[in-house]
Amino acid sequence: MQELNPEVGFFEAGRSGVTFIEALEIAQKMDSLDFDEHLIYVTDADFTESFANKTRYADRLQVDLDRNIILKGELKSPGLKKILYNLKFMYYLYLRFPLFVGEQNKGEIAATEDFDRNSFDRLFAFCQSNYDLRKITLIFHPETSDDIVSFFKEKGLRHIRLVVQNGKSWDLNAADGHWSCLGHAQAARQITAAIIK
Repeated sequence: MQELNPEVGFFEAGRSGVTFIEALEIAQKMDSLDFDEHLIYVTDADFTESFANKTRYADRLQVDLDRNIILKGELKSPGLKKILYNLKFMYYLYLRFPLFVGEQNKGEIAATEDFDRNSFDRLFAFCQSNYDLRKITLIFHPETSDDIVSFFKEKGLRHIRLVVQNGKSWDLNAADGHWSCLGHAQAARQITAAIIK
């Protein structure tokens, strides 16, 4: 993005496994920096994993919609991750071959569920009450459910749906869902084109 938009400043904030609700929390905490816009990249799992009422993930920030409260997560091995993340190759090995952590939710994808309109209505109402959605643009993964994209479009939230062109996979390989350079370049071009409109 920075290469295509040298006149614009970008600040990346997030972590592996961030939920939709956690991304909104991060954006809210960063509002004091007076950003013009928050681009939040999301997949189906980022929404379904936001609902503590469905499945509670101890290592993720989630929302309990019955009590209208945020439930904080506790990162597994945060010190080890910080050290390894500073050594990118070591962090890659850690993600692929977790030798020092007994159990982690790395890379798991929530089972595809039928779209639960009621849960999404409740989530959106919670978001409207607790976050400034005017600065938020959702960047939808190419395989995001049509129901989810339509829901947020209907609610008037700004969004961009990424599209894989020419059938070329953006993944590094079949076992690793992280994007290749091609994926990052395609996403940057599509986001830039949509924002400039």
